[in-house]
Amino acid sequence: MIERIDTTPARATPSVLGVFTEADLRAEAIGPLPCVAQVATVDPMIVPPRYALARGRVRHVGDPVALVVAESRDLARDAAERIAIEYRPLEAVVDALAALQPGAPAIWGEAPGNLCYRFQKGDQTATSAALARAVHNRRNRARQQPCRPGADRASGGDRQL
Repeated sequence: MIERIDTTPARATPSVLGVFTEADLRAEAIGPLPCVAQVATVDPMIVPPRYALARGRVRHVGDPVALVVAESRDLARDAAERIAIEYRPLEAVVDALAALQPGAPAIWGEAPGNLCYRFQKGDQTATSAALARAVHNRRNRARQQPCRPGADRASGGDRQL
């Protein structure tokens, strides 16, 4: 939980044009970000409100708490390092399957049992039978890879690509 944020030193930094927290967004009536990832689900999809800056509670490492606008990236970074934030630690859960277990810490109050949606597609009986026979290897990691241009070189004998 966010107990206190002091942006005074960051706001006093030369070349800083603005420092914003959730309180500033709320004062301007800036609401939650829209969810663009709606999917067809078995039960209604639970979409907790997601704000651009954390509102009272930080739910993961990297959850943004403040925004600094300055004349350069380095100046903004310097000012951001001057923001003092006090947190009250909460019980954590870092495994997706553990988060679904009874008694796991709630990530979003709006999503009981930490389940926001469940979808089903295909032949459930055939899928269950195949899963019963399968070897299971679970990796608890989500990763995004942006598409970007690159160059590769390969050679074999007298041929090069």
